[in-house]
Parts: sequence; C-alpha cells; structure tokens
Amino acid sequence: MNTKNNKPAITLKSIKVHHGLSQETHAYTATIYVDGKRFGTVENAGHGGCYKVHPDSRNYSDVSKLEGRIASTYFPEGVESLESLCCKLVNTHNVRKELRRLMGRKLVARKNGTSEIYEWNLKRKPMQNDFSKWEERFGDDYTLLNTMPPEEALEIFRGESAAV
Repeated sequence: MNTKNNKPAITLKSIKVHHGLSQETHAYTATIYVDGKRFGTVENAGHGGCYKVHPDSRNYSDVSKLEGRIASTYFPEGVESLESLCCKLVNTHNVRKELRRLMGRKLVARKNGTSEIYEWNLKRKPMQNDFSKWEERFGDDYTLLNTMPPEEALEIFRGESAAV
C-alpha cells in the first residue's frame, strides 16, 4: 500500500492544541500515522510559520516521499501538502471537540432547508426523554444533531452537508 499511486491514510493522534499560544495559525502537537503505522510527530508554534515534522526514522527524505504521495493523491480534495492536511485534521479535531461539548449540555439542531444551527440550553445532560419531547415539538422544522451518528452530525455542524 506504500506505492505513489495509492492514497495514504493519514491520521493524527494525541492532538494537543494550545489555544493560548495560537496567533496566526493553530499552535499544536500531534503524532502522525500513515497507513496505520506511526510515522512521526508534527508541531506548529502558532506564529504563522511553517510546521515541523519529526519522522521516527530520522530520515527526512521519508517526509519528502510522503509529500509526493499526498500531492499526487489528495490534490483533487484541495489538499496540497502534509502541512495543509495536518491543518485540516486539527480543524476537524477542534470542531468535533466543540460539538461534543455543546451536545453534552444542550440540544443542537439545524433548521431544515438552511445551514443555520440552533441550540437549546438544558440544566443537565440531555437524555432520551428530552430528545423525544423536543422532536414532538420541533421535529418537522429542525433536525436534531444529538441523536445522529457522530460523523454525520459533524458534517452538518460544519455546514458540509446540503441543507434538506
């Protein structure tokens, strides 16, 4: 699976975003996995400069090879480099974390026919009874994200799915 023609499956784990240090870009550290195997670590100081990749092999030509695979396979998706892919993955991590935080104490829904997201405050963690009552009252006009599979709710929250 490591040929140039195959799209590498790149994931970030152990993502730590340091919001207080972020100025122009995200200040973060993470571990890079390529095709399920640990590749190295990545970091960005958040000052608008380039990111730094530290391959576990200590052979920086491995980073160049990976950049070549990314350029030839991810470009149709608007990703041009490992740096832009890492940025996209960190953005997704931040949005997923925010959505999880919101859904832990609110009902979150999209108004049907739009991309508008609405929140209903609760004084406690939402429960199944809350979902049922809410859907009886608003179910025709809104789509409740709390009851959806997490990745589907994330797409809607980010505005990536078409308005119904």
